[in-house]
Amino acid sequence: MKKPILLGLGAALALTSAALAQPGPRGQRADLDGDGKVTLAETQTASKARFARMDTNRDGKVTKAELEAVQAKREAARAERGAGRGERFFGMMDRNGDGAVSQAEFDAAAKARFQRADANKDGVLTAEERQRGGRGKR
Repeated sequence: MKKPILLGLGAALALTSAALAQPGPRGQRADLDGDGKVTLAETQTASKARFARMDTNRDGKVTKAELEAVQAKREAARAERGAGRGERFFGMMDRNGDGAVSQAEFDAAAKARFQRADANKDGVLTAEERQRGGRGKR
């Protein structure tokens, strides 16, 4: 195996481990016992599971081709989830249905998003409220 491939794979695995330890949805998945903390053991368990998903031929190694295939699959899934979002958002903002979004319609949509996110209705968004983004309590 060539050094650039090893370096790239090592960087990908290091980033994976670091990302699993971070707060937020990815880190929450690594919190296997649900105690709000991610231990080294939990990170290692999650990292092994991620490696197993990348090692598609189950030979105990991840090749550049396997890594690229996983990345392509992830990008395709993101694109599929995002398909139609622009259309939906535009439809929500174009309140008068004239095929254009005016400054007033744009501002009204921003105000509505803020008000949905402001769970305690104090006119200020906390870090927790911003993270939820108006999706209600988790």
